[in-house]
Amino acid sequence: MTEKTALKRFEERNLAVFKELGALKQKIKELEKQQDELKKGIQEAMEHYGVQSFKNEYITISYVPETTSESIDLKALQANEPELYEELLADYKKVTTRKGYVRFS
Repeated sequence: MTEKTALKRFEERNLAVFKELGALKQKIKELEKQQDELKKGIQEAMEHYGVQSFKNEYITISYVPETTSESIDLKALQANEPELYEELLADYKKVTTRKGYVRFS
């Protein structure tokens, strides 16, 4: 079976699933927008009333204030100090393996 034929069969046999996933993705997007709007309102109210945390039978909410952090700009370091970058990369290398997955867009 050619790759083109395999792709066509794959699409034909899974078209209903693709449609359902697309519809779910749209619903999730709409719900996330609604959730973001509600969260924004709660955050504004918590800031207004000075509430740091709240808990009832429905939900637990904690206010996390804005923070600022500093980090190393690795691209700038690599561009401006390539030898130092390579030395640090060799000494402090971190290897991460990520599980395979299917991405939908």
